[in-house]
Formats: sequence, structure tokens, C-alpha cells
Amino acid sequence: MIEWIPDATSSRRRRVRLKIESLVHGGLGLARAKGVVFVPFVVPGETVEAEIMEKKKGYAFARPVEVLEPSPRRVEPPCPVFGRCGGCHLQHMAYEAQVEAKLEILKDAFRRSAKMDVRPGVPLTGEPFGYRRRAAFKISSGGEIGFFGHKSNTVVAMEKCLLLADALNAVLEGLRENTPRLGGIAEVEAAAGLDGVVLSFAEGSLPKDRLMDLMRALPGVIGIQGGKGFEPMGETTVRLSTGGVTLRVRAGNFFQANQGLNAVLVDAALEALQPLEGTSVLEAYAGSGNFTLPLAKKAARVTTVEGSRRAVEDARANVKITGLSNCLILAGTLETARLSGRFDATVLDPPRTGLPPKALESLLSLVPRRILYVSCDPATLARDVRIFSSKYALESIRLADMFPQTYHVESLVLLRLRV
Repeated sequence: MIEWIPDATSSRRRRVRLKIESLVHGGLGLARAKGVVFVPFVVPGETVEAEIMEKKKGYAFARPVEVLEPSPRRVEPPCPVFGRCGGCHLQHMAYEAQVEAKLEILKDAFRRSAKMDVRPGVPLTGEPFGYRRRAAFKISSGGEIGFFGHKSNTVVAMEKCLLLADALNAVLEGLRENTPRLGGIAEVEAAAGLDGVVLSFAEGSLPKDRLMDLMRALPGVIGIQGGKGFEPMGETTVRLSTGGVTLRVRAGNFFQANQGLNAVLVDAALEALQPLEGTSVLEAYAGSGNFTLPLAKKAARVTTVEGSRRAVEDARANVKITGLSNCLILAGTLETARLSGRFDATVLDPPRTGLPPKALESLLSLVPRRILYVSCDPATLARDVRIFSSKYALESIRLADMFPQTYHVESLVLLRLRV
């Protein structure tokens, strides 16, 4: 359960008995008691006693006090700080139950926003723990290292995080043993690749001699970089393997934290788009080349659009190193890029906000035969698919559980131009 400290008003808060109907976005349980009540750290089907913490018009938020009738799918969370640390939301549920709950969230989003009853295919899943290869460690003024707590900016210290790859847990331990060398820095980003770990300091700087000492003290660290005016040390590019190619991403640039499932996702995307031989593909929100390089090995021509200049530079370097000559890497957006010609397929991997209206208009005017949409938010995905449905039929939809133990829901949808 979430750690809760009583306050002076606790005696006046109302307690209710709730039957949990389902999980909704945010990993909250949904129940009803004179309106909708949202409760964290519960499992569908359970009966709990809960305390109303905040009331709004038509709904309320509550905290669980006691599980009166537990679900058989409830498990003991393996992490000792679960419920206090804000990184995980679902460790109290068996992993199969987590996947089923996310499938229901995905289907419900389509019922509500797209007015569609969808039947997702077999979900893409991987290791439920030890999968993260990127992390941002928070450091308190008192030298505690970990992550922010549940709905707070208080650092929850920990010996290890069960979601992190071994290389990052080794760095976490090393940082904890070397806090005097950090000089008051409040956050350290760590990225683990094939060769080792690269650290990034978002703010502040350290003297060169202290940086060298820190590099020597931290196991597996091959480089350190910082912000403006910060001279990088060692290797600051992370090498990753995806889709049968090696991707190089400078530390600080985005890459999928779950590289194991990312490889599964890329393979599933290529399979969904078959046949690719002889085709022209447009990729938007392309990043450093996660889908670009595998696509270019199969398609005749790949054109990418990406708004981050640093990511564009990485993508162009990756294309050059890989020896591919069939890629056009454009800096910009779907709204601003000068795109022409016929595209057989389009791959989209936008942020949680989905596609802006003008991007949707631009894409619809290009009339690609197929659209593969990789999404990290079911609500915005369903909204955009509803708009596409004027010209496109939904051919397939699959859940990709990129972040087990958390409420995040990723998915991929294939749309085909109506004849």
C-alpha cells in the first residue's frame, strides 16, 4: 500500500467500502460510491475499504485503507519501497493481470474516443523486471539517491531498483558511495549501451579532477557529459542493437529505455508492413534511427522527418556508418517539411500528445497506402485513428508492454487506405 501519514483532518475524512471494477489510465482502480472513485494500488475485482482524500464534481480520489476481499491476482510487491517511490504503480498485480488490465484500457480508449470495438492481437511482452537501460537518478540536498516519491518531489532512497538493468544498478550503488564527489548536483542521467554506461549532468558542473575521480569510482562508466560549457570526458555515445543493426545515440538524446522489447517492437512493425521490398517509406518523429535503419535495409527508399536537431545529426551519422544510401533525413515536422511524391507506407512514433491537427492534415494529403502508428498514449491514439478512419481502415492493433510494473500503455496500429 502507499505510505500515508495521518494529518489533523484525517478524522473527518469519510471511509467507504468499494468494489473495484477496473483499472484506468494512471493505474488507478475505478469504483462507484455516489459518483466515480479512483483508488491506487488495487486490483480489479477486489473489495476495499478506502478513505476519501479529495472530492471533485462527480468523482473523488481515495486511498486504500484495507483490502477486505483480495483478488487472487494480487501479489506481494518485491520492492521494499513500492508505494513510496513514484516509479512503479502495479507491482502488487501478477504480471499477466497487468497486461490484461492494459489491454482493457486500450480497448476502452477506442470505445470512448474512436467509437470502435477493437480486438488487439497477441500482446508484445518481455521481461517484467530488469529491463530499463535509461534512468534519471535524483539526489537530495542530504545526499540521498533514488527517485521521486509518489506524487512528490521528495527523493526516496533505495539500494537498487528492480526495473533497472544490472549496469545501472551498479552505477546507482557507486553514486551512493561517492555522493561527496557530486558537489550538490541534483540529478544524474545514466544510459547503458553495449559498451558501458554514459552519465549526463543536466545542471551544474564539476572540476575536471573530480570528474576523473568519479569516472574511476563508478563501475562500467565509460563517459560523462553535461550541459553548456561542460567539456565531455570519455565516450559519450551509446551503442545499441536493434532490428539487426547497431544504433549510435549520443547520451541525452532519446532512445527506448526497454531495449529488449524495443527489438520485438521493431520486428513486429517490419512484419506488419510487409511487403517492403521496392517501396517508398515516410517516417515521422524518427529520432536517431530506431526504425529508420531496419526499414532502409528492406525498403527501396526511406524519408524521415524529425524535429530534434541533435537526433537528426545522430540519424545522419548512423546512416553513414551503416553504409545505407537510400535514406533522406530531414530536419523539421510533418507540418513544415516539403514532402512530395507517393509513399507506400508511413511510420509514426509521436509523443504522448499524438499528432497535431496540421500534421494530420499534411499526412492525409499525402495519402500513403499504409500507416503504422506507434503510440505511447491510448487516448490520443484513438483520437487520431478516429480522424484517419475517414480514409483508412484499422487492420490490426497490438499492445506493446514497454514498461511493466507501471501504468504506461504502448501500442502499434496498422491502418490501410480504403479502396
